[in-house]
Amino acid sequence: MTMQKKKPANRKKIDPATAENFLAGADYAPDENRKADSQEVFLPWESPSVREDVTKVFNLRIPEPLYLKLKFLAENTPKTSMHKVCLDSIEGVVEHELKAVIAKLSEK
Repeated sequence: MTMQKKKPANRKKIDPATAENFLAGADYAPDENRKADSQEVFLPWESPSVREDVTKVFNLRIPEPLYLKLKFLAENTPKTSMHKVCLDSIEGVVEHELKAVIAKLSEK
């Protein structure tokens, strides 16, 4: 039988300056879509800290029939995968939708 510890392990103390630096680098809030000093729209993917070699994970919930169609397509198409089919499909849609959103934001 293992005995439980009487008190939780000590947590590391956080330097307030480190915490402020962390918070300063946090993602922007959705309503902060303009640069503070101009009417120009802030585009987060153009930030100098964004790297092309970093991959982000995004889980997608899709109905089972669509999943099975996607799987069938990937299995029966040479040199492709479910991931590639999805990525190739959404990239064009995202770019198209961005143009419309940016145009609206630029009008304000």
